[in-house]
This record gives sequence, C-alpha cells and structure tokens, in this order.
Amino acid sequence: EEIYVVAMHLELFVRHCFPQWSNVFTVASKIMTDLSVNDPEFYDHIKTISKIRTKINPKDFVTEIISLESKQNTGTLSSKTDRNYMREIMSDPIIFIRKWIGEMFVGILNSKSVLYLWDQFFMTQWNTQYVEYATKALLYLLRDRFMYAVDYDQLRKVFLEEACLLHTADVQAAFCHIAIHNADTNLIPAMNQRFYPSRPNGRYNDQSGTGRKKAYLEPIGIKDIRLNLAVPISVS
Repeated sequence: EEIYVVAMHLELFVRHCFPQWSNVFTVASKIMTDLSVNDPEFYDHIKTISKIRTKINPKDFVTEIISLESKQNTGTLSSKTDRNYMREIMSDPIIFIRKWIGEMFVGILNSKSVLYLWDQFFMTQWNTQYVEYATKALLYLLRDRFMYAVDYDQLRKVFLEEACLLHTADVQAAFCHIAIHNADTNLIPAMNQRFYPSRPNGRYNDQSGTGRKKAYLEPIGIKDIRLNLAVPISVS
C-alpha cells in the first residue's frame, strides 16, 4: 500500500509542479541567450569547444530531450541532413542545460544541494524563474572550470561530474546572490570554494603579475562591524 501512496504523490507532483518539457526548452534557451549577451567570452568558449573532438553518448540524455528535437524536424529535413542536424543539437551546450533542468538537478548536484534548491522551488510554487536563477548560479560557479575545458569530452565532464562537487553553501550563496539580491553574476565565480586557477587573460583574473592570487570570502557581520576579507594564496 505504501508503494501505491508514493506513486500517487509522485504522479501528482509531476502533474502539478514539475515543469513541462516546453518550459524546460524555453528556460534553457533564455539562459543561453542571456549568457551570450552578458558574458560573451564564456558563451563563445563553451560553444567553440563543444565542436572539438565531439563524441556523443545518447545515454547521457533522457529520451524526451532527443524525441522532442526529432519531432520538431520530422518531415522537414532529408535523412542525411536530419542526422547532421541532430548531431549538431546533441553537441550544443544547451542540451546539457536542458538535462540539468529536465532532471531538476537530481544526479547532477549532491543530495543536500538538491534538497536546498527543491525547498526554494516549493516555496515559490515551482516558478520557472527560480529554476532559471538556480541554473545560472551553477553555470557561473563552474565558470572557471568551464574555461579550462578544451574539448567536448572535458565540457561534458564539467556539466555532468563537476557540479556534484560544489559545496552546498556555495550553491546557496550563488542562488541568493541572483534570486534575492539580483546582484552582478560576475561575482559568482569567486564564491566557488573549490579553487580553480584562472585562465591567462581571463575575465576574472588577478592582473597584478605577482604570482599570488586572491580567494574571496563573503562579507562577515560581527555585531556592528562589517568586514570584507581578501585572503592571499600563494600559487606554487
């Protein structure tokens, strides 16, 4: 009986809360468009490396993502053109974003981070705007790691393996930074406590040339005192 109750609750959840696939596609497209406008360096980089040594594994993606793309082009393209088009779609970074949203970060983030985000989604009645905020927060937290990727395989590993290594506190801070404070997304990469060296001439690099980099801490309130700490870290 308990299994039937769980199944009933799951069916109600999917019907009334979980975003429709059309909404998943819309949110993913909106995020990529926003990225191309506000951070063209990041956008151009992931688009470029997605076409380098591309080896697609269809098992990475749920059936709905693939079938929806197929249905949209059925009868409009020749067989060869259709295969080429599908290969282009399957290698595009947007499909990984659709995967994140379509699976609602389960299996992408660690369990505590998933529970935190789901808690926020339930409190906002699963408003897709907050799903968009969460996705953008994760992308910018992983920005430095994405910028170090050089081909499709490394891009894929960042999307599918690196996100689960993010600290829950960093996910929370980045999400609040966007969803509550509506603050500059350029500050989010520094919130990732899993320190990554910056690429040369990158957008967020320390240009001092001293061989030392900075790790930034969130502002700390101590009674009536507010401190902003920048701790130097020596790079060996």
